[in-house]
Amino acid sequence: MMADFSAQSMPDISSVGWSVVPTDAATPEALAVEVERVALTLGKIVPGRAWQRVERVVANAPERAAVGSLSSKFGLLPLPLHTDTAHWITPCRFLVMACALPGPVPTPTVLVNIESFNLSAEEISYCHSAVFLITNGKNSFYASVMASGRRFIRLDPGCMHPESRQARRVLDLFDAHQNRKQLYFHSWKPGEILVIDNWRVLHGRGDNRPTERGRILLRAMVIQ
Repeated sequence: MMADFSAQSMPDISSVGWSVVPTDAATPEALAVEVERVALTLGKIVPGRAWQRVERVVANAPERAAVGSLSSKFGLLPLPLHTDTAHWITPCRFLVMACALPGPVPTPTVLVNIESFNLSAEEISYCHSAVFLITNGKNSFYASVMASGRRFIRLDPGCMHPESRQARRVLDLFDAHQNRKQLYFHSWKPGEILVIDNWRVLHGRGDNRPTERGRILLRAMVIQ
């Protein structure tokens, strides 16, 4: 079990936008308990697929991936920078993640705070004005990457379809290769939990090579 924990014990969340919480969990089951414990200190857990409060996130080939997921488009290749639950009207506030199994060749999680992009005034204007179709079944809607009075960024090349040349340019602004100097590559260690501010931090998967099968992350999605 880990030591007494509270959201106030993660100063990195307010500064860089993510924080690592160590635990003594020795099994995936024990780690899932700790993921839920941390998540509940931050807000309310929203169940994921199959109504699991702590779900497994597995790298899959496109034909085995959930329809509409990033894996259905990119498979085992590196995943682009994105916001989790961008297909929701308001994306979840925090992600609480942990590595249950690193796989035969460990693959890092890529993180970058949106403030690190140093966008020009024109580029910020495009982020506010360029329109995307957000596919969410019968609940699909139109939105932009940024909006005045909105505290979160919305970005997911999997479910967001650009409706104009400006929108396609906006996706290029957040390309991982183009912004490599700003990226942080988190190498997973057994028993640790990574808390991500999903409103301010984009994340992706991998560097230059495909993810090997057998990598299993745990994830809880939190709203406030």
